[in-house]
Amino acid sequence: RRFTATASHEMRTPVSVLKVNVQNALKARDEQERIQLLHELDAGVDRTGRLINQLLTMSRLEQDDHGYALQEIDLLPVLREEIAALYPLALQKQQNIELTSDVSCLPLLTVPQLVPLVVRNLVDNAIKYAPPAGRILVSARAEGDSVQISVEDSGPGVPPEEQQKIFERFYRIQNGVVSGSGLGLAIVRRTVELLGGAVRVSTSASLGGLCIQVS
Repeated sequence: RRFTATASHEMRTPVSVLKVNVQNALKARDEQERIQLLHELDAGVDRTGRLINQLLTMSRLEQDDHGYALQEIDLLPVLREEIAALYPLALQKQQNIELTSDVSCLPLLTVPQLVPLVVRNLVDNAIKYAPPAGRILVSARAEGDSVQISVEDSGPGVPPEEQQKIFERFYRIQNGVVSGSGLGLAIVRRTVELLGGAVRVSTSASLGGLCIQVS
């Protein structure tokens, strides 16, 4: 049941992106633009295939945490790819997404199949709650022997008394801003737990909305 709920939630966003890509291709002004948009659609299909593998990896790890060897990756290309994959949704709302880091390479020893699940859900959540023409800031840095990822938005934020509840499965803030299943941040927390990390939530000092930090 957990896998079914997680899979149905995770597939919703990439399918939405694919639909945007198809609509854009149908409205292309010329053949060159259409070909470019079809290439983007093709890349989106590849990403959806990888997502299926990530979900299967997560499911297997929940049953047996000894099946995957840790591998070293560079976190920054993962962040760029996931932001680019969701950018069509941000563009529809005329939002600005900024990625900052004080280094050019950010090594991370991890289960590489699971890191995109964390990044995708954090950025997707920020896009949903940031207003039209709003801002989203993704930052990454090394801190001691850990890596820190922060995602902030200029949305309405979350009252302090509810900030820990947003990681509960199916919990949704009753503000009527967006609709959703209440699973995205629960998936983030569970995936981070499987990776041996931690999640913290606060109010963004610079943007005023939600700030979620993963280490």
